[in-house]
Amino acid sequence: SRCCHIRVFKFKPSNRPSNSSLVNIAKKFSTFTPIVNSLRSYLQRPFNAAQVLKSLRLSGLASSISAIPFARIAEAKKLNPISRRVDHLNADYKDDAHLSLAELWGLVAPHSFWLFVAVVAAFMTALLNIQIPLYLGELIDAMTEIIKEQSQLGSASLAPISPVALKLVASYAAQSGLTFLYITFLSILGDR
Repeated sequence: SRCCHIRVFKFKPSNRPSNSSLVNIAKKFSTFTPIVNSLRSYLQRPFNAAQVLKSLRLSGLASSISAIPFARIAEAKKLNPISRRVDHLNADYKDDAHLSLAELWGLVAPHSFWLFVAVVAAFMTALLNIQIPLYLGELIDAMTEIIKEQSQLGSASLAPISPVALKLVASYAAQSGLTFLYITFLSILGDR
């Protein structure tokens, strides 16, 4: 099998004084040398039909998935049945609905307990979200120490992992419970 040959042009300095534009051109071509070399090695690999078909399938899948939102937008602009159904409402209601902050607080104030508890639960969830990566780091450090100990002594104890794993499991449990609580409290607030 014969492959394409790519030539890399390199400028050699001559005895003549060099023009600054020629030097710039030479610098530009020298930056492309690694790219050209990697392309050359890629083209010299043997042809693998399975890889090409897999790439085509994946690219087709990606293009079809990315085309769905654009097709829906185009279809919505063409048909737009919703706007035809509510066009008669625009003539009847010319005043835009508005709600000031004072009116919004008037609606929320009787149920401000639920808002306060939801905000506290969300804040505590955020604090746990900060702590979980730190606990994961501690777990990785403990595992690294165990691997070092095992490679040096031939055996290792898993005892250093237990407290860190317990903190991590407790943090995940607390995070899920607090997330449940603040979503539930906000739902109660919204319903009321």
